[in-house]
Amino acid sequence: MSFGYFNRKEEYSTAKILILHLKSDKFQSIVYDYLNEKETKLDTKISKLRDVDIRVTCFSKFDKYDEFFKQIVMWSHYADNHKGFCVEYDLELLKKDIQFSLEDYEFYSKKSEYLLEKNAALIKAGLFPVEYTCNRINIPITKLKKLEFDSQGNQSNKCNINELIYKTFIVKSANWNYEKEWRLIVDGKMSNFFDNKLPFPYAKKIYLGCKANTELIDSLIEIGKRIGVEVVFLKMDSKKFILEESSTPDHYFMRELKQNRNPFD
Repeated sequence: MSFGYFNRKEEYSTAKILILHLKSDKFQSIVYDYLNEKETKLDTKISKLRDVDIRVTCFSKFDKYDEFFKQIVMWSHYADNHKGFCVEYDLELLKKDIQFSLEDYEFYSKKSEYLLEKNAALIKAGLFPVEYTCNRINIPITKLKKLEFDSQGNQSNKCNINELIYKTFIVKSANWNYEKEWRLIVDGKMSNFFDNKLPFPYAKKIYLGCKANTELIDSLIEIGKRIGVEVVFLKMDSKKFILEESSTPDHYFMRELKQNRNPFD
């Protein structure tokens, strides 16, 4: 038996190479084959874990008057540099206890009412505030080693790994904490049932970016009328780097002025 010495602060990979370098070629080959087999199995498990079938939607929670109108950066990031729009939702209804009045067998006879009840519960159960941190979520190798899959690709034993997997969807770098993000996480099968258009009947207002084009403006005004949601125009404050509300008549006035302007002037 021989012993190799290495610094305790040495990286595992470096220490492994230093120790194996002292061994015979045959011994090195056996060890590397063994390690490669184990690493391949772990990589396969990680790939299967990454195939989790869920859908994620992102929101932000702002106080409208103290925070929302100051979000210049977010309009640049998520609304095509102020050319898009933002939807305000009122989720007060979700704070109430959900009363299930219909049984599962009534899905076929009262489908609309049944789905309305279940959809509210689905949204309430899937909404999570994002945790902003400097640290990533790490899955211990001990859990990966215990994890096994059956012939259908389902987890065949419980090693409490799903909690860590789902936590990765609500953890984000601390650099993004100004977004005050919430995420709605929905199982892929449920999302597919709704054709990836989960009913979300909580829209309160639609805010149009200050650089939105006429086509988008007209479309959203029409949609707002159809679903009973107010459409609000935004413009840049003349003195500060903040946004402020404008009025709908201004849009129609400017459009009519443009249409009636003499192009030969």
